[in-house]
Amino acid sequence: RRNKGLLLVAIALIIGGLLVFYFSYYYGKEGEKQATVENADMDREERAQEEQAVTAEKKAEEVSGEQGVEGQATDVEDECRRMEKELMGFLTYLDKKDYIRELGIGEDMHTHFKKILRRLSLNPPTPAGEGLKIDTIIKNIYHFYRALSLQDLKLIRLILQNEADTLEMNLAALYPWLMSADRCSQKDGLPPSLDTIYRYAGFLANSIGGRAYLFRRETR
Repeated sequence: RRNKGLLLVAIALIIGGLLVFYFSYYYGKEGEKQATVENADMDREERAQEEQAVTAEKKAEEVSGEQGVEGQATDVEDECRRMEKELMGFLTYLDKKDYIRELGIGEDMHTHFKKILRRLSLNPPTPAGEGLKIDTIIKNIYHFYRALSLQDLKLIRLILQNEADTLEMNLAALYPWLMSADRCSQKDGLPPSLDTIYRYAGFLANSIGGRAYLFRRETR
């Protein structure tokens, strides 16, 4: 009997151990599966959050870039309007001068100024390389007399004489406008193209005819 009792106890312990092992193994696997599922869900949520953050950052950069481009465009437009306004201010000032009215131009200075620039743009001089070409030298010497009318030449001469005290300041306002063709949209071909401006600069600095015009002016 004693042996049987011990045997029953041993069998009960073995069965109990097997049950404990079974349930521990089963629930351990279930716990691992659940933990794996939970970790996968967390990974998906984290990836989704990261993707949302990256998308939001890209959108913010795009919006910032667009705003930067728009801001630059607005700055250029404002600068173009400012230069146009300064030029208009000087031409309106000339309209009120008696020596301008006495010429009898028949139109405001702004309109006439644009006509003068168009004539000069359509008939640019030879900027350099005259060499021994007598016909080119003669054309350059008489360039302004051929491109403009006598009334236009008289108008320019009167402005140079009567506005000598403020000429430097007025030319400082005119220069940026003349050089703005690559930044400001042209209206009816104005301001002139930079190629035209460079041709006249080369003409006045390098050619015999161009330098002759400058040498006839006062140095101040």
